[in-house]
Amino acid sequence: KFPLEKVESLNLLSFKLPDGFIWVAIISFLFSFIDLGSKPLSITATNIVNVMVVLYFLQGLAVIETFFVALRFGFFIRFMTYVVFLIQLFFLVAAIGLIDFWVEFRKRFVRIRLNP
Repeated sequence: KFPLEKVESLNLLSFKLPDGFIWVAIISFLFSFIDLGSKPLSITATNIVNVMVVLYFLQGLAVIETFFVALRFGFFIRFMTYVVFLIQLFFLVAAIGLIDFWVEFRKRFVRIRLNP
């Protein structure tokens, strides 16, 4: 069985970026697509977008793992889901991490677990 106590002691399930990062992501996304005639600004914004996608991907993984814990999914389902997410749905997981800023999925999953 998966040793949940070890994961929670590392505090990985509560990984959440600070609130200000959402504005960095939005502004850098905006400047990476709008051409203002400044090549260095566009390149810098694109690199920041790439970093933010990775960070929000990690937050999305924390959201998905919290969902798995709340619904008590087994190892095989988790493994197969992670294989699909890591290979095919990288940007979907990053979008889940980004949307978590507004929706707060993990609080909802905790309520699901507490109210079976």
